[in-house]
Amino acid sequence: MKVMIVGGGGREHALGWTLAKSYEGRDFYFVPGNGGTITIGHNIEDLKDNSDIVKFAKGNGIDLT
Repeated sequence: MKVMIVGGGGREHALGWTLAKSYEGRDFYFVPGNGGTITIGHNIEDLKDNSDIVKFAKGNGIDLT
């Protein structure tokens, strides 16, 4: 399962950290992410707007956002 979390703050880090503990072996993507989220998954920093985020999600088979 591929999970994408949109945001770059502490809440997004905490959410990703908690989910990663419960769902080991899943791929996590953070848009744009931060220094803490990079330890959990992939930071995708180059998406400019919502349409870019949707294209990324569809193109990479994101299952949950």
